Amino acid sequence: MELLLLIILAILLVSSTFFHISVIYGLFLWLLMVLLYGFCHGCTLHTLFPVLIWKISSVSGVLITFALIGMLSAVLRSCGSISLVISFCHHLTLGKLVLPASFFLCSFMSFCTGSAFATVASIGLICASVGHMADIPNALLYGAILSGIYVGDRISPVSSSAALVSDIAGYNLYDNIHSMFNRFSVPFFISLLLYALLGLFYGSSHIQTAISVQTVSWISILPVLLILLFSYLKCNSKLTLICAIGSGFLITALRSPFSVRAGFTLLFSGYHASDAALSMLNGGGILSMLRPMLIILIATCYVAVFELTGFLKPLQNILRNLTFSDMGKGILVSVLSSILAGSQTLAVILSSLLLKEETDHKKLADTLEDTSILIPAMIPWSTAFSVPAAALSASALCIPFAFYLYLVPLYAWFRDSRPLCSFSQKFG
Repeated sequence: MELLLLIILAILLVSSTFFHISVIYGLFLWLLMVLLYGFCHGCTLHTLFPVLIWKISSVSGVLITFALIGMLSAVLRSCGSISLVISFCHHLTLGKLVLPASFFLCSFMSFCTGSAFATVASIGLICASVGHMADIPNALLYGAILSGIYVGDRISPVSSSAALVSDIAGYNLYDNIHSMFNRFSVPFFISLLLYALLGLFYGSSHIQTAISVQTVSWISILPVLLILLFSYLKCNSKLTLICAIGSGFLITALRSPFSVRAGFTLLFSGYHASDAALSMLNGGGILSMLRPMLIILIATCYVAVFELTGFLKPLQNILRNLTFSDMGKGILVSVLSSILAGSQTLAVILSSLLLKEETDHKKLADTLEDTSILIPAMIPWSTAFSVPAAALSASALCIPFAFYLYLVPLYAWFRDSRPLCSFSQKFG
């Protein structure tokens, strides 16, 4: 029955992508099937409801962060932060360097903030706007940005993802980060080289912009500077986002006073430029984050059913019989967990449940960092992809060009020679 449900899920998700139907419908339909499975295996509303409430409350902080990111994305557009950078790019003659620069800048920002979502909502939007002016194809541009924003998730001391992995694996946070630094350079520099080579063939030599230098002010960069400063001071991520939003909202009000209703509309529905020439700046707002918020709510519900029914036990039994290495199992489990969970956090938790019996603390931390932190960003319906995609208005076509995301697990797999040894011992 469990295998049949997984096959149905795969069919629903692939069909949604193929027919351009929102993946929300497929996930919700599968949730109903999982609930029916739970009721057939002894779950009742009396036992299920408290677990669902507890699970949803456990991800409430994530949902609040999504809403804050949507608001930050809107005010960075409205207060002129993005326009400021763009306006000073019109004289550049190095448009062919925009692609590697986007990857590098997003990597640097993600290391400073420890947050892929905060990075894409700030420097990611700026790189996207400059890339559009340089006529870089969207798939390449968004792939470079998507790669860069997840660099800090593994190696930043302020990364909540690194802290989560360390806590689950029972491994010291700073030892974990040190280990990730040792495994970081090769995938990073190969990715940077690939973007530099592609940049030679794509993008115009001159960057053209319709934004005038006279229309923006240096004060508009304040929200971005606050994000950097508060991250350096290791302040709470929500406090950082709130302060950046507040400063951007105040700057917007000073530049062009508006009503309270218009302010709420900006934060909820996003920014809409009055000048059609500046329509590339449109977007953001809580509404832009609605899809990923629904995905994580649905995924949280069926993870609750998994725990009550032992849905994962058959998969654990299969894993015990595999002769793959820890990294080989980690990649396999992470792909499956990312497809099922629909979010990075839940994928890490599911992967740890499936792998914990197979590895020691350090190996488990390394495996989770090299797989479950990055692989969810390559799943179109996962919040790890859909949140940045919503902020950038990107499509899944950029995933093949997010080189760093799959070079890390591939490099980790090649570093581990035991899969090949196990294979040769079994079949050689």
